[in-house]
Amino acid sequence: MDFDKFEPSSPTEEANTGVSGRASFVNTVTAIFNKDDIDGPISMFKVPKPLTSAKPEAYVPQVIGLGPIHHWRIELQHMQMYKVVEAKRIHKGFQSLKFERLVKLLKQLVASSVRASYNIYLEIEDDVLACIMAIDGLFLFGLLCCYGIDKESLANSSSLCHLVKSTGRLAQETTIQEAMMLENQIPIFVLKFILIIECWQVSQQKEIWRIILSSRP
Repeated sequence: MDFDKFEPSSPTEEANTGVSGRASFVNTVTAIFNKDDIDGPISMFKVPKPLTSAKPEAYVPQVIGLGPIHHWRIELQHMQMYKVVEAKRIHKGFQSLKFERLVKLLKQLVASSVRASYNIYLEIEDDVLACIMAIDGLFLFGLLCCYGIDKESLANSSSLCHLVKSTGRLAQETTIQEAMMLENQIPIFVLKFILIIECWQVSQQKEIWRIILSSRP
C-alpha cells in the first residue's frame, strides 16, 4: 500500500488532476442529491486557520493522523504502517471476512454519510475514503479496547478476547491526546458499522455493545 503524498510532476499531470478533482466533486454532490436524506448534523470540523496557526499543538496532530483531513500529511506517514499493522491485527481477530470486503461494504453503506459529516469537501474518491475509514476505525476500536474497556470484560468476551494480549501497545499518552483533537477524528457511526460488519452474528453485536456501554474509564 502506497501512502506517499500525491504531487503532480508536470503541468499536464496537474491539469489532469484538476479535471479529475472537478469530476469527483460533481459525482459526489450528485450522489448526495440522489441519495435518501442523510440523518445527523455536521460533526467533523476543519479548524479555521487563525486558530491552528496560533496554537497548532492543540489542533494539529504531530504523531498520528486519523480521518481524511490529515491522512496525507508527509510528516505523519511514518505512522501509517503502524496503523495498518494494528488494524490488520484487530481485523484478523474477528475472523469474519476479507479486508477488501469490509472496505467495499463501508463504501456502500457510509461513504455519503461520512462526507456529509465534514464541514469541508473531501477531495478523495469513495473507495479511498472507505479504506481510510476501515483502517482508522479498526485502529480507534483497538485504542478504545486498550484505554476505555475493562480488560476483564475483554478476556471474558468470545468476540474480543484476542485484543487482551497487546492492550498496552496503543495506550500511549500522545496517541490518546491526538485521537481527541477536533480535526483528527472520524464519525462514531463508522465504528458502529465496522463492528456490525465484522460481527455478523447478532449475539456478537449485542455482546460488544454491552461491554462498551458498561465500561468506565
